[in-house]
Amino acid sequence: MGNQDIIILDEPCNALVYKVNKEITKILLGLKEEGRTILMTSQRSE
Repeated sequence: MGNQDIIILDEPCNALVYKVNKEITKILLGLKEEGRTILMTSQRSE
């Protein structure tokens, strides 16, 4: 997929164990720091 400027994710952490969820969050924060735009959907109301 290459180095995309915009990343769209549909509930990327849904139904994952805590350890995997934390790792995905770490990766997404790294992408954010690189200046990428991340659009995520979630059913969480918080």
